Amino acid sequence: MEITFYNTNDGIHFPELGLWLDSSENAQSGEMVFVSHAHSDHISKHSELILSPPTSRLLKLRYLRPRKEHIMEYFQPRNFSHNGIDYRLTLLPAGHVLGSSMLYIEAGNTSILYTGDFKLGSPITSEPCKPQRADFLIIESTFGKPGYNFPDVSVITREIASFCKMTLSENKIPVLFAYSLGKSQDVIKLLSKDGFNIMVHEQIYKTVSVYRRFGVSLPTVEKFSPSKAKDKVLIMPPAAKNFFNEIKKEKIKTALLTGWAVDKDILYRCETDAAFALSNHSDYQELIDFVKIVNPRKIFTVHGFSSEFALDLKNRGYDAEALEESGQKWLPLGKF
Repeated sequence: MEITFYNTNDGIHFPELGLWLDSSENAQSGEMVFVSHAHSDHISKHSELILSPPTSRLLKLRYLRPRKEHIMEYFQPRNFSHNGIDYRLTLLPAGHVLGSSMLYIEAGNTSILYTGDFKLGSPITSEPCKPQRADFLIIESTFGKPGYNFPDVSVITREIASFCKMTLSENKIPVLFAYSLGKSQDVIKLLSKDGFNIMVHEQIYKTVSVYRRFGVSLPTVEKFSPSKAKDKVLIMPPAAKNFFNEIKKEKIKTALLTGWAVDKDILYRCETDAAFALSNHSDYQELIDFVKIVNPRKIFTVHGFSSEFALDLKNRGYDAEALEESGQKWLPLGKF
């Protein structure tokens, strides 16, 4: 027997299992959606979700809407059934942000690992990524191109701290643009040893409380107040540019925290004074290392440099293809 899956603009769909992966559109009635983490581009107003406890809490913080949730702990398999097909799901930590999960699907004699966004290596404030062997691998490949290798975190931390110290010495306010979930908490943790007084956007402030609730140790931070921002390091979401109405541009210096900072033209594109390659995604070498660990029979790449990464893997002897270049796929389930 075989199952099919599709990659659409809305997410990845396994119709025989009644299962969607990170769908941006509402699933049909009777189908479930696996939400790998709580970033806004991975969620929608779904009625039935599969997710980790931290992701559930973060969604409640951001999107107050009643729904049915299958909250699953890491490494605890759970059986499901749809239209007579039985299968088993297990959440594995992805290392991307707090609560981020990879999905391990077992149906018949076949195993499928879907990574979602992930980061291999030592995390700063999230659970360590824990891949495992699978027959098929669907891998996020945002930085799947040679050259996208990030400096050691200790090097990036020194660079960010130096930028903040120099800006403060100029009697200006350093502003670090970082996603409110994940990267903001990482940089708060990284800068905690340098004694900075940190002030954050309201959304970041709320998210920090969730991190603490799940046992992540973070230093005290203040909620953003324009009148009290002097001598503070501000951490703001990239979209929160309206604070410029409250603090004059000539009184601040800005920096963007992003893996794309390895590109030489990043400052022209992001229009900030500096950029630092702090990322919650795996870099190119970590993607290669991840594939070696999983050692799948077949690899499907998705997002980012998916075509380039698939070709790279083919040249390394793997059976790989980019999902953006293909439609319906069949996977053998074997015996039930």
